[in-house]
Amino acid sequence: MAEKLFDKASYSIARTNPKLTGNVKLVSDGSNLYLESFSANTELSSSTFKAFKISGKDTYDRDVWKFFQGGKFPAQLAYEVFQEYQDVSVLSQYQNQYEMFYSAGTRSVSSNSYSQELGMLAPLWLNEQIPEKFVIFRIDNPAAVNNIMATVQNANSDLAQTSAAFTKNVLENCTAVKTFDLTTNSLLGSYIRNYRSQESFPESPLNISWRKDEAMQWAGINYSKGGFTSAGSFSYDGIVTEDATIIQNEFFFTEGFERNNVLLANLINMEFLFTDETASDYSVNRYFGLYVNEVEEGRFDLSGEGFYKNIEKTQLPKITTITEVSEQLNTPFEISNSQGVLLYIDPAKTETITGVPTPSRVNEVESIFYVKDKEENFHTVKKGSKWGTNQIRIFDTAVDVSKFAGFKSPDTFADAKIINRKGKATCSFKIANEFKGVWKIIQIFRIFPVFLNDFFYDFIARNRYRWFGKKEECMIPTKKLNSKFLN
Repeated sequence: MAEKLFDKASYSIARTNPKLTGNVKLVSDGSNLYLESFSANTELSSSTFKAFKISGKDTYDRDVWKFFQGGKFPAQLAYEVFQEYQDVSVLSQYQNQYEMFYSAGTRSVSSNSYSQELGMLAPLWLNEQIPEKFVIFRIDNPAAVNNIMATVQNANSDLAQTSAAFTKNVLENCTAVKTFDLTTNSLLGSYIRNYRSQESFPESPLNISWRKDEAMQWAGINYSKGGFTSAGSFSYDGIVTEDATIIQNEFFFTEGFERNNVLLANLINMEFLFTDETASDYSVNRYFGLYVNEVEEGRFDLSGEGFYKNIEKTQLPKITTITEVSEQLNTPFEISNSQGVLLYIDPAKTETITGVPTPSRVNEVESIFYVKDKEENFHTVKKGSKWGTNQIRIFDTAVDVSKFAGFKSPDTFADAKIINRKGKATCSFKIANEFKGVWKIIQIFRIFPVFLNDFFYDFIARNRYRWFGKKEECMIPTKKLNSKFLN
């Protein structure tokens, strides 16, 4: 039987609810993790609840408990819902009926704690299958349909309501600007996976019973003590025997989390911080984010010959040699193209499952094709465009092409020295000179000829096991020794 994907898949939520999760967000800038409050009241607006850095080594349920001061912060404030307008207010503008404070979307970041300019709130309902990436896309300009000077408010609305219009207005005009890794290779990915995989993680956040002798149970994070818990009450008389509106019943179930000091475990209010360095100055753009799994279609190397023979005049600068842009390029080199940068690929070093994406194939499929660079960032293949054989056009109008070539930057660096003097023993003298104490006496032997030092070097090498012994098993390093190694 086929696996029911959506029964186990995690998914994004359009709007969160602090009555379920508390006023707390999990913030990532791509490297570090923070907890931060929604500024729902004066207390939660204080710096105490801003940029609360976490190591990622503990679990989310424990970190949230610490964030709310070990459960000592007043629960009614932690669960309080911010409202800009009261339910009974008379509003002068129709748009003000919508409260957007807890809605998913992008906002400006005005905090000295973060260097990024923008933050995207993307609440995630956490199930067994966790997405591999979160990708932020930009759509140029503030609106898909310009209704300025229109005679009626909803003029041209039909231009934005069909799947064809969605393809034209969104898929053909979006470019990936930031990719966040949610796999086990990243701090964020490991953090949420370790949290979700705990044996005590609740199977269901709410268990409803219509029996008189069974209590309803709310399960989740224990606000007062951390970890997971479940609590409930006998509600048969209030729910089954008494009539109530749908809104009243929903309010009862939602309020159950606060009544029992439980935070919903499955819903994490994720916020991703980023700066769109490719956006034009003073431009007003739209952004949206998607939780995705990558499907690898193939791999390719850049073709220096292709870039050299390029005839598209909008692609600049003009490449003057075959080696100027190649797979060996590892220094920044920006290429711009107002139509979208063309990447030239080497057919001899291309591996694909279904072939290199062609314009017709990209246009036919209601999916987003992308090229991933060596820094794990996505670059959207441009729908509604044209390119030739052994070419791919990406949406970026300017890109550092070295990100698609060369090697990744190493995690660690070590100094190296070139020794001009010949001889096997020369390196030993250099190493011994770095030590302190009696080891420096060895330097006196450097006055002897190279062949004589090499003779004694070989003699010691042949007899070292006989003199000093040899262990049959590998040594387990002590904590003190282990601290000398880089993770």
